[in-house]
Amino acid sequence: MRTTSILLAAILIFCFQAVLVCQPSAMPLPTFLGTVKGSDGKVLSIESDDGNTMQFTCTRKTEFLDGKKRIKATDLQPGEYVSVEAKLAPDRSMDAVIVHREKRPDA
Repeated sequence: MRTTSILLAAILIFCFQAVLVCQPSAMPLPTFLGTVKGSDGKVLSIESDDGNTMQFTCTRKTEFLDGKKRIKATDLQPGEYVSVEAKLAPDRSMDAVIVHREKRPDA
């Protein structure tokens, strides 16, 4: 009986861990705001309001949006204001997940 209880507990722990690993993260992605400095289709550079330049890798999964409308990466021009939702890549760079064309807060 004791062996059965231990085995059942081990199976429940394993199943619980498997569920946690398979669940997408509920944490929101960090969002960065700035002005487009340049984009070559693979890397998007923006300058934040405090003057820091940030680079984001654009993958085939990166979405580019103007409101709810999808746009192409090439539709973004230097000088446009954007928000970038990004995640940390395995190589410690930042991958752009969603890039939104935004209106400037002072406009």
